[in-house]
Amino acid sequence: MRTKTDIDTKNTQSAHQSKMKRLHSHHQNEIDKVKNEHVRQKNDIKAKHQDQIHLQKVNHDHKLQTKTIQNEKTYNKLQQNLDDVKERLSKTKADLERQNENELKSQKMLHDVKLEQRHQDNSLKLADATQATQIELNRIQRRIQSDKQSLASQNNEEKSLQISSHKNETELKKQTYQKEHASLENANARALFKMRVNHERIKADEERKNSKEINQRRSISSSEIAKIDADSALKKKSKQEHFEADYKVLRDEHETLINTLMTNKEKIIKEFTDELTNKFSVGAAKHEDDFYKFGTLDVQIQETEAKDGYDIYIPIKEHEAKNIKLVGEKRQLRLTMEREYSNTLNEEHGTDRMSKIETYTAKRFVADIIDPASLTKDYKNGKLHFRILKA
Repeated sequence: MRTKTDIDTKNTQSAHQSKMKRLHSHHQNEIDKVKNEHVRQKNDIKAKHQDQIHLQKVNHDHKLQTKTIQNEKTYNKLQQNLDDVKERLSKTKADLERQNENELKSQKMLHDVKLEQRHQDNSLKLADATQATQIELNRIQRRIQSDKQSLASQNNEEKSLQISSHKNETELKKQTYQKEHASLENANARALFKMRVNHERIKADEERKNSKEINQRRSISSSEIAKIDADSALKKKSKQEHFEADYKVLRDEHETLINTLMTNKEKIIKEFTDELTNKFSVGAAKHEDDFYKFGTLDVQIQETEAKDGYDIYIPIKEHEAKNIKLVGEKRQLRLTMEREYSNTLNEEHGTDRMSKIETYTAKRFVADIIDPASLTKDYKNGKLHFRILKA
């Protein structure tokens, strides 16, 4: 039989157990409340942290896109300035060449006109001298003929007067007349011969003088033309050298600036890529992707079998081939590759999504000017193939 003490002890134990259960239940409720509060605070902090990371990522994307657009605008502006300078220099060179050719033609035409005028003047002088000599010869011949007729008339008169007087005297006078006539004939012949010789000498002297003057003028004209040609060639060469030197300096400056801009662009892209890689583990795999190693891809350029263009081969995956574009301009080939990158992070209370578009560019130069309109594209044997013809 249980005693009262046993019953009290049992009741006390029962009450104590009930109290302990209530305390344990209260303590468990307090612990659950603290845990829930801790979980809530942890989720709030995690959400704030995710929001800050997302905001920072968006700001980085915006800054990178803004910087990329600015660099592209600067590059396009520099390229346009370079093309304008090339066009102005080409026009200046063509104008100088046309001006030199026109000056040379005008000087040659003026010299030809002067030479022809001098030749005509000399011909007129020679004709005048010849005509004057002929007139003088005709005058002398007429005077000789007149003297002969006068002597003949006198001889006939004296002969008719002296026939009746004395035959011997007539014969004597006849002989005297014949002697005088022979003497006059000889004198006239000598005078005529002397005049002819003098005329020939004067004519020869005039011809030699005119020929010598013409040769001298031709020599002077030839030397002047040669001097003009040499001066023109020297000026053209000097202007060509200055043009080439200015063009080379300008081209080097533009290429240096373009290379600097491209280096800065690649540096910014690399820094941003490294930053994203460190913050998001999902981005670590992209370092092994050929897309992010575009600058080191094996771009193979070779001439076609017909030597009328170029074949460009790029080893790349087939699904990436549609993202690669090739643009040809003069002697430059520019390869661009664009791809959209996106990533989704699953959270307890939702998801975070990040997406962006990245562009990679590579430039190659060829020996000949190319025709952009002839560009063709295909994919075979694990390689993207472009073909572009020469202009």
